[in-house]
Amino acid sequence: MCARADFLGAYFRIHEAGLDPATEPGPWEYLAGRCQEAGRKEIAHRIRWLLWETGNRTDDVTLGESRFALENGRSRLAAYFIEEVFGDEPDDPEARVLLASAYAVEYPQRAYDLVRDQAADDPDLAVLAIDILRGDDQLKIALEATKAAIEAFPDEQRLRVRLARVLESLGEWHRALEQWQWIAGAYPDAVSMSLMNQVRLYLRLDQRDQAISAAAAHTLLGAPLGERIAVAFEIEQDWLIPILLDQAARRPAAGEVTAREWSQIARNLIDQGRIGLAEWLARKDMPIGHEARAVLEAVEFSAAETAAIDADPYSAASVISPNCLLPLSRLLGPDWIPPSGKEFDPQRDQIMLVNSTLAAGGAERQLVATARALLRQGLTPERLHVALYSVAADRGHAHFLQEMQSLGVQIHTLATRTPRLSALPEHLSHVFSALPTPLRQDAVALWLKVREVGPQILHGWQDRAALACGIVGYLQSVHQVVLSVRNMNPATRDYRAGQYGAHLMSALSQLANMTVTANSDPGARDYESWLGLGRGAVKVVRNGLDVPEFALSAPWAQTGRNGSRVLRIGGVFRLSANKRPRLWMETVAALRAASAYEIRPVLIGSGPFLEEILAAKTELGLDDLSVESGLDRPEDIYSRFDVMLLMSRVEGTPNVLIEAQACGIPVAACDVGGAGLLLHPEIGAHEAASRIESWLPGALAADPAERRAFVQGAFSIEALGERTLRLYTRAESDWTEY
Repeated sequence: MCARADFLGAYFRIHEAGLDPATEPGPWEYLAGRCQEAGRKEIAHRIRWLLWETGNRTDDVTLGESRFALENGRSRLAAYFIEEVFGDEPDDPEARVLLASAYAVEYPQRAYDLVRDQAADDPDLAVLAIDILRGDDQLKIALEATKAAIEAFPDEQRLRVRLARVLESLGEWHRALEQWQWIAGAYPDAVSMSLMNQVRLYLRLDQRDQAISAAAAHTLLGAPLGERIAVAFEIEQDWLIPILLDQAARRPAAGEVTAREWSQIARNLIDQGRIGLAEWLARKDMPIGHEARAVLEAVEFSAAETAAIDADPYSAASVISPNCLLPLSRLLGPDWIPPSGKEFDPQRDQIMLVNSTLAAGGAERQLVATARALLRQGLTPERLHVALYSVAADRGHAHFLQEMQSLGVQIHTLATRTPRLSALPEHLSHVFSALPTPLRQDAVALWLKVREVGPQILHGWQDRAALACGIVGYLQSVHQVVLSVRNMNPATRDYRAGQYGAHLMSALSQLANMTVTANSDPGARDYESWLGLGRGAVKVVRNGLDVPEFALSAPWAQTGRNGSRVLRIGGVFRLSANKRPRLWMETVAALRAASAYEIRPVLIGSGPFLEEILAAKTELGLDDLSVESGLDRPEDIYSRFDVMLLMSRVEGTPNVLIEAQACGIPVAACDVGGAGLLLHPEIGAHEAASRIESWLPGALAADPAERRAFVQGAFSIEALGERTLRLYTRAESDWTEY
């Protein structure tokens, strides 16, 4: 019967024969093994469980159950099986691997200790050790471990893939791209995977033409449907996805897409927010799997959404999550109680500030400034909580962590890698599963932390955290929720967030316990237009600066060769696509060629475009360009130049422009968002250089003290604290806009 794959028949035959698994385990173990080999894992699990319960805890039964538990996300149960039979230091190699895998999420150091010593002799253990380090964000150690493993096992493809992924996580995108290109040349079976990753990295590096070329090469490979959909999603060719699905669904008998692949495709569509397409597949009776069906059954589609899904995949593609979950009142449980409406008590109530990271960015610097400002307003550190989705130092997420810790506030790390949906109320678990990632992960992790801490004020920082705070703050009836946006609306920066963010943010902004804020008047007006809100709906809370920390620069009076006046032009920004570092360099080069001043450029920052900048120095005639990173103290940064130049594509209110002016330094920037200085957004290098040259005499002759006084009046940390507290107490009757 097993030879004919009649496993259920075999199960009942053994049962009817009266063979008790407690006393006659042999036939049961044989059947479990054959089911496992045939991919009938659920039947194999049920048989092994019978054997386990009756005391027949053999090695095969134990290993099989531990493996099954891991595959279903039950790491603690997987560890229990191994420890019960093999102990906590198994000699059996497979048991050791399974136990390390079970420990990896919650106890990464214990997991690593289990496999570290043997990793040098076994490629499987080497790969596992590297994955444990990656999962624990020990990326620099993972990089060295990967290099050592490649030396020991030079032909092991998995190690090369790990090397590419570790380099990418470390922000070394050019090196990661080179590694994927090497993999494509060395391993014919990895070309498709390599091209998919090349597409993603080219887009991160703002090299869209190369991304499209890699996507075209991927298409010509005849890659599996799921991969073709993933690439279309990456390059924002969403119109192609329903076409691909429609073609595949019309010829299921051809067997081009297996049941397992359909299941993964459906899950990926849900993860991407394409829930209408996943539902269309379900209604076409595609084998989308139990997990996807459970999520879809929890969503109540409106009549219009149902009609779109029933029409065709092209209409179904318009039904996306979280829009289909709005209004949020549809998510409320029977025990939900509206916010109390009580006034915020600065002497007793808890405040939670939420952000993605504490990376070296302007928004993160302002998060620290806000915490400091609130403490100066009389709040005590034990009532001020800061929740962060990552503080991984190797990923660059902990730049301001030490400064935040020095304030004595309560810091929480929100685990997002394994969202515990099972810990949510039953009516929310499947509905949260319908949210796109990472919004789902963010909301689940924050929901659990808010339930634990119980803050009366929940303050989400930047769009990502603001959306999660809005959902959680409403569902948990937090007294006051502040959605603090720090830039222009996401549609100008993030295609995906722009698609669903407007509907969700607009719905949140209209709830009684929500307030949306921006840090500049242009930013506030931009969000109001994007969300369809009236003027004044988005409140303005300017950035805050502790001006006394910034020393006034010495008067500009440097003389260079032949009596010419030396002008040090500086840039302080992350070396990423939005900051347009290449345009900054081209502008400085054009200015050097035409200026009456002796131009000496200084660039302070780090990021994925560093290699490109260093490579372009000679090409642009900027061999003397000084590029530095790791500087934190204001005097170490702003004492290095006389004029600051910023060429960003999009900005909110850049801290570096405020800080430079606090030091008396004149600043030039593109008129984007809250920056709004001198240069139009799409200006070219030569035009920018011409305008800067005309502007320089007056800017350099102006009194530096006037710039400092302007910053003190408009951006003081005291004003930041007072205005933020007014938000929390909802003292908005006399709120004025700048």
